[in-house]
Amino acid sequence: MESSQQMRTLSGAALIAIALSTALILHAVFLTGTSAQDDANDDWEVWALDQGTDINRIHVYQHDGGDFVEVETIAFGELDAPHNEVQTPHMIDFDDSNRYAAVASTASGTVSIIRTSDYEVIETLETGATAHMAHFAPAPDNSIWVANIGAQTFTQIEADLENEVFEIAKDIPLTADLHDGNWPGWVERFGDDLGEWPGPVCHDFTPDGQFAYVTMGPMDGGLVIVNLESGEIEAAFDPNEVKANCGLAYSPNHDQMYANWSGHLAGLDDPHDADPAEWYVFDVSTHELIATYASDGHESAGLDPHGTRVSPDGTEMWQVNRVSNDGIVVDTATQEILAEFDLTDTPDILDISPDGAYVFVTLRGPNPASMPHVAVGQTPGVEVIDAATRQSITVLQPFADDEADASDFHGIAVRGPIEAPEADDTVEAPVADDAADDADDLAPATGGESSSIVMVIALLAALSLGLAGLGTMLRIRLSRS
Repeated sequence: MESSQQMRTLSGAALIAIALSTALILHAVFLTGTSAQDDANDDWEVWALDQGTDINRIHVYQHDGGDFVEVETIAFGELDAPHNEVQTPHMIDFDDSNRYAAVASTASGTVSIIRTSDYEVIETLETGATAHMAHFAPAPDNSIWVANIGAQTFTQIEADLENEVFEIAKDIPLTADLHDGNWPGWVERFGDDLGEWPGPVCHDFTPDGQFAYVTMGPMDGGLVIVNLESGEIEAAFDPNEVKANCGLAYSPNHDQMYANWSGHLAGLDDPHDADPAEWYVFDVSTHELIATYASDGHESAGLDPHGTRVSPDGTEMWQVNRVSNDGIVVDTATQEILAEFDLTDTPDILDISPDGAYVFVTLRGPNPASMPHVAVGQTPGVEVIDAATRQSITVLQPFADDEADASDFHGIAVRGPIEAPEADDTVEAPVADDAADDADDLAPATGGESSSIVMVIALLAALSLGLAGLGTMLRIRLSRS
């Protein structure tokens, strides 16, 4: 009887030990998973372009919990030639690996390529007057395509990323090709004087990298679809059908491309008197226009729709309105408005964090370097929006006090998720001297994923030893009984 009682006692103790150890292990695994997920969610940077007169800077932010810490500033004016000649950095994009950035600058007609690991500007090329947007084609191509409004050209920069060699490969005279191709409605609308025709403004690609959708402008310019391999125009929508002159955003969930038009704004003393703007939805598998929405109807709201992005999960299209200082969120499945949200002042371009938690919107200043007749604001900077609540969190304003009147934020892009460096990659991204202390705080307080894994291994080892000890004690007790 005593032996059976001892066995039951020991068995109970063993079960309790196993339960406690298992709970500790599961807790450690949970912490490891949570820490890794948090690290993954925060493994990105926000690059914001201040194109203000005599400013010409890029401000790089990282996310530290609930705060956004500036970790680097790229000032073109302080660099060696030809990079110091960059004027009005307007739009920015990253390649698929997030290792390189391309910045189009309108006043200098240039595109600059930046190595993101050390924030070094490694190339600046002249592509044409009013280089408005530079955009990487999908990998493995990685070509950089540039929309040059003033030159009326669509330029391809071949990008050998491994060897960091960048060369202009094609310079498609897109406006001239439209004219010479006699596409329906175009000559009737703009005549024979190419100086009166629109040029390429913004572009985005089909996921296979075969076609580019290009809006024309700067005003009501229409939309052109270009075969990137041949350089020929696949389809063209004249402004009588599609007035698009602003942003584009691809929706992967439904194979759709969004485009928009700001409305008739030129020559207006008060932009609030503008005619209703529009936004459009295309089926990229057929290049057909499948829907048009007017900004004064139920389908849309606000004046001067401009920047647009699709959320990382593909379910929402976000669009901001410059004149009415607000924006909308659209269901990409139904095209219904899910929410309307207010913004501080003159929103222009936006991007979304990889986890979909934050939306970043650039705000124009009192002396904008581009589109001054409508894009006049009083609060330049970057507004941070909580994507879930659609509420503003903060406005980032990294400029000096004496630069407030000149500051003019326009282009913005989120770099991420950031790939881990290769084993032989010894280049480390530097941190600005004035931000070193803040950047140090970005290290995980728990020691990161590897330390959590070590903890799990240690607990497993302890469990094994404990069970072995319990087994030995049990055998000894039984032998004595």
